[in-house]
Amino acid sequence: MLPGIASVITSELRRAAERDSCRLFVAELDAKPVGFLFAEIEAGAGPGGEPPPAWVHELWVEPDFRGRGLAAALLAESDAFFASRGVTRVSVRVESRNAPALEFWARQGFGERARILERALKNPRSTC
Repeated sequence: MLPGIASVITSELRRAAERDSCRLFVAELDAKPVGFLFAEIEAGAGPGGEPPPAWVHELWVEPDFRGRGLAAALLAESDAFFASRGVTRVSVRVESRNAPALEFWARQGFGERARILERALKNPRSTC
């Protein structure tokens, strides 16, 4: 198993095993994990009584294996999981400076819905 991916997969497996609303999908080549996607359906209904929202929390493919359609295949698996549970909307958080990821998600039909703005604190150790 590849060291960078092993610990993440292990922790996500534990979480997915604890909840029926979570799934961990793993891409393997030659019996070795080379990518994974962690999916979760939130509890309760969405806004206005819509079906519950779903999230792709993590999607990762080993750099040497990118460009082979593995990420899209993992996403298709999560879409099937979500659809089987009545989910109609899926969200993902992407860093605004991660151009390759933004391009990937756009190709998969994702569009911007909200922006999260942040700033660095001038003196984060001060107290009120």
